[in-house]
Amino acid sequence: MKKFIFLSLMVSLVFTFLFAQVRYPVDRVGFCYKSFQIEKIIAKAKQLEDANLNKKLKDYGLPENVRWIYGICPHDDHLYAGRVYYNVLRNLRAKTIVIFGVTHSARRKHLTKKLIFGTFPYYYGVYGNIKISPLREEIEKKLGKDYYVVNNDVVKGEHSIEALLPFIQYYNRNVEIVPIYIPVLSYNDLITSTKKLSQVFTEIIKKKGLKLGEDIAFVTSSDSVHYGDWDWGKHHYAPYGCCYYGHERAVKDDLYISQNILSGNISDDNIKRFTNMVWSNKVDWPYKITWCGCFSVPYGLRCVNLIKKNLTGKPLKGYFLRYGDSYTFGKLLDENIGIGLTAICNLHHWVGYTAIGYK
Repeated sequence: MKKFIFLSLMVSLVFTFLFAQVRYPVDRVGFCYKSFQIEKIIAKAKQLEDANLNKKLKDYGLPENVRWIYGICPHDDHLYAGRVYYNVLRNLRAKTIVIFGVTHSARRKHLTKKLIFGTFPYYYGVYGNIKISPLREEIEKKLGKDYYVVNNDVVKGEHSIEALLPFIQYYNRNVEIVPIYIPVLSYNDLITSTKKLSQVFTEIIKKKGLKLGEDIAFVTSSDSVHYGDWDWGKHHYAPYGCCYYGHERAVKDDLYISQNILSGNISDDNIKRFTNMVWSNKVDWPYKITWCGCFSVPYGLRCVNLIKKNLTGKPLKGYFLRYGDSYTFGKLLDENIGIGLTAICNLHHWVGYTAIGYK
């Protein structure tokens, strides 16, 4: 009996240790968690999107195999937004990818100013666990505790980074990642933190001789507008009404932000214009326009722009690739592949998605 108890205890300890080593998915409804699922999603997205994407790249004077330094990508259900993910992540293939994630719980948990890291050495991947780059520890040491906190509870419960991983790993089975979760920020916090983190990355990239787009690349996870008056908890996100005009008007705002603010040559003017249009500057309700990446987008964009300017003397240039929304798209696949939808989709509840690549 004692031997059985001992063996049971040992098995329990082993499973506890293994579970602590891997950050497992929090959403197995909306996101692919098996290899055949992401392969089905990408095959359909490729069929629908390749011709237009390749034409757009050609019109920009870029090759089809361009390697993005930075990108902005959705994180909604793969059956809704998969074709928009594809437009940017197809060409994000560096050995190490730094992901700036949304922290959806930041406002409720009063997480402000400091970046959020976890301690997991691996994230679950559809082709095998994805290793966390050793750069994470180096970044933490160089940043100092004034700029970040470690909070595994937040990391375990946040879906914004895990959503991108099946696409990222599909294109590079040996990819390593650096997950960074962005909290609620004031404009001054944003300026101060991005300046410090960009200096840290610049130092690391120079020291290790890394090449942007090849050895290291960056991506921000962000859905665009969340719109409607149904199933948003106690909030209504429908300033233009829940009708065809309301949908058209909200899409117009998203396109203006994507094409006129987040694209082209990037400077601090772009960051200021984004925050002026999207932020309310109220911690309890930070949105004028309900982009869930209202903090991760300007943070990632400014940080990587500073890195590129530090290394090359030139700013980032953004190339608008694709916009769509769950109401217009509907489901990507009718075939049952074992994943589903986490929210309704109609004029009373829909989400916008943008894809932008940067060189």
